[in-house]
Amino acid sequence: MKYVYLIASLLFSAGVCQAQEEDLLPERTYFRKFCAKFPLEEKPNIMADTNHIAIWKMIEDVDEHNYFVVQRYNMNQYVFTYMNRGGSNRTYENVSAYFSKVVNSTFLTVPLYDHETETVGYFFSKVTDLDSRGWNMTLSLVADTTLKDITSRSSLLERIEKNVNNPNFYKAPVHLKKKLPLLYCK
Repeated sequence: MKYVYLIASLLFSAGVCQAQEEDLLPERTYFRKFCAKFPLEEKPNIMADTNHIAIWKMIEDVDEHNYFVVQRYNMNQYVFTYMNRGGSNRTYENVSAYFSKVVNSTFLTVPLYDHETETVGYFFSKVTDLDSRGWNMTLSLVADTTLKDITSRSSLLERIEKNVNNPNFYKAPVHLKKKLPLLYCK
């Protein structure tokens, strides 16, 4: 009888491990549509602004307790964790992100690991507004589903430069408000 429990436990464990490997987060599927094979820069080169190290709330998120924790990873990169389900669940923990300049615009680059293909893609959001005090930021997702077909970083940059001011190139903006600076991380 104890072998039956052992086998049942192993099968349950295998099922749990398989479920964890599957991509259960619908946001990943959504963002994957807009991923490019290349980042905008080979290496991030804009210094990470310590004013962005904070707890941020996306205004459009209907759960008032959800938030983003943004920390500095190194001199040029951040990592963020999205706390959802009322701020009790760590989702997308320690996801890297960094800012890049294209023409005279700033873009946030976020790498996204694709479990199906075991590759990394990159999606981009244009910073369409940042107040002078750094407490409010507006981002617009680059919504070009053909970015995945671009075969070089230079072609990617050409596409972004060509459409940098084209409102049809972006999804509706999201608005972030800083709730709490994390001074201890600076």
